[in-house]
Amino acid sequence: PYDGEGKAWEKNFFSLIDDIQAHNANGNPREKYVFAICHSFQLLARHLQLGNVCKRNSTAFGVFNIHKTEIARNDKYFRNLPTPFYGVDSRDWQLIEVDMDQLVEKDAVVLALEKRRDHVPYERAVMAMRVGKHIYMTQFHPEADAQGMLHYFQMPEKKEHVLKHHGDWKLAEMILHLEDPQKLPLTHDALIPAFLRDAKKELTLN
Repeated sequence: PYDGEGKAWEKNFFSLIDDIQAHNANGNPREKYVFAICHSFQLLARHLQLGNVCKRNSTAFGVFNIHKTEIARNDKYFRNLPTPFYGVDSRDWQLIEVDMDQLVEKDAVVLALEKRRDHVPYERAVMAMRVGKHIYMTQFHPEADAQGMLHYFQMPEKKEHVLKHHGDWKLAEMILHLEDPQKLPLTHDALIPAFLRDAKKELTLN
């Protein structure tokens, strides 16, 4: 998330977010919605100063269990997911050391944390947040489609890439998770479709 630090595209992205928040804060009946994923999650976290966006000790790649916070149990989208639920994660960066003062100022809440890793002395990274009523942001990929990913990893060049960089055990683990209808499909169906339905409904009403 620092590759473009200070460059025009990043400034434009941050300006867009500021404009959206200002638009919503002014009581405009046609409020605007944002769903930020992965890299844009990290950019938003840095722009809003929500915590420490830093490099991970090692790359996260695969389908992992993700744990909801207590707040998420009452969130209109996350409450429909089990805990833990499963999501696709592929990243070298993370959000840790959340700034509680900034969360209060920005009306932000943490909705999910990464899997528990009791064997390592690292803080669990934030995997999902809500900022105000209209901005949702996830470090994982809720748009990931299990069947599409299974097809993707059956392509010889993609399969070889995973084997080379992550090993045969990681590929086997991913395929096992992707074939489970109680894992990725639940996440895929619960979050983005409901978010888009609500956004469309509110815009239509106003």
